[in-house]
Amino acid sequence: MKSRIGLKLLYVTVIISLLYGIEQILVSSFGIKALLKILLLCLIPVALGYVHKDGIKSLFSFKQTNWERSKISLWLASGVFALIIGAYAVLASYIDTVSILLTLKENTGVNAGNFWYIGLYIIFGNSFIEEYFFRGYLVLQEQSQNMRNIMLYVSAAIFAFYHVTILDGWFSWYIFILIFAGIFVGGILFSWLNAKGKSLYNRLIMHAGADLAIVVIGFWLFYGPK
Repeated sequence: MKSRIGLKLLYVTVIISLLYGIEQILVSSFGIKALLKILLLCLIPVALGYVHKDGIKSLFSFKQTNWERSKISLWLASGVFALIIGAYAVLASYIDTVSILLTLKENTGVNAGNFWYIGLYIIFGNSFIEEYFFRGYLVLQEQSQNMRNIMLYVSAAIFAFYHVTILDGWFSWYIFILIFAGIFVGGILFSWLNAKGKSLYNRLIMHAGADLAIVVIGFWLFYGPK
């Protein structure tokens, strides 16, 4: 078991490094980056899960879903949405939005013309991919409850680090610290939802709420008053 955990953490280290390089160094379209993310965070881990018989099917089982916590998921999704929008409203004056939009256009090809369908991918596709990898592959596919408890915090830290590296160069260091802390706490909350079951659905609801807020901010940047 320890060797398998070691290999899993080595894989995580390698792919997070690769994704950082793809995001920050390689200049490619958003679509290519999305395909690479799907391969590294979803397809390869799914294949590894089948090889090790890690019970992937239960992650998508409605029977494993704690429906009582689905109501909590919806409330938390609404709360996270409001929190992110509120944080942006407070910190907007400290954010160089012109530089962010220019970076998106030059490095990924994201612009006002294609942000509509990219926004849909972020809400539905991105939340699914990240929930499978960070909560499913890293946490729920562990057979030992003790190891799941440990990986919960490891996963939350990796989840936060991954998102902060994507935003490298966008904000001041103190805003990065705030973002890292917020995403780390969010990662723990994602894992807590439906903690007694292995289903990802409740986690997906909350994650989609957070991604929806990001997309709304994106729409404001692209289509709002200049």
